[in-house]
Amino acid sequence: FPIELRAETTTQPLVIRFEKDGAPVILIAAVDGRIDAYDLGVRNNRVPGFPLSVGGEQDITPHMDGTSLYALSSTGAVIQWDFAEVDEIVWGEVHSAGNRSFSELPPVRSSGGIRSDTENSSRNRETYNWPNPIREGVTWIRFRPDSISDVEITIVDMAGQHIETLEMKSAPAGVSSEIQWRPTVGNGVYLARVRLTDNNGRIRSHLIKMAVIR
Repeated sequence: FPIELRAETTTQPLVIRFEKDGAPVILIAAVDGRIDAYDLGVRNNRVPGFPLSVGGEQDITPHMDGTSLYALSSTGAVIQWDFAEVDEIVWGEVHSAGNRSFSELPPVRSSGGIRSDTENSSRNRETYNWPNPIREGVTWIRFRPDSISDVEITIVDMAGQHIETLEMKSAPAGVSSEIQWRPTVGNGVYLARVRLTDNNGRIRSHLIKMAVIR
């Protein structure tokens, strides 16, 4: 560091490893419509095969999932590149790391200073949506509160723009409940924050990733 960028950028960088034990690689979408990749093992060394052309100015952070990289062109087209191997996704999307279908948010503090509890992996797995990808225009977002809770689900696109808010009052404790979502949005990846607030003010939040394919 510092890395000398070929062009200016207004998006977040992504960080991946193409090979096990290899140096991290930073992916950056530039305003000139191309995505560069910089190998941190060799200063200012671009990865062979880059830059990738998106075809227009980039102001939305690309998304890395599995071995595929997705970007949105200035014309609204989603472009996908598949790599032969990606060993690790260190930071694969805006505001979040990893290529999992869910990610627990940091603890949330209410106005009264009450902090959310830490959930174990089994509770994480009980917060998801099905089907995913959403192909038939409807999905169900499932969750399981430990105690009677009010539920608020906030859905945003990958740029952080608000899409819709869903709510359920007094979801029962110890059993799975669902809220139906009928997306009216176009194809793409969307994030849903599932926030459960019990009668004592304790908050539990999860972030799930949903794909809409029509």
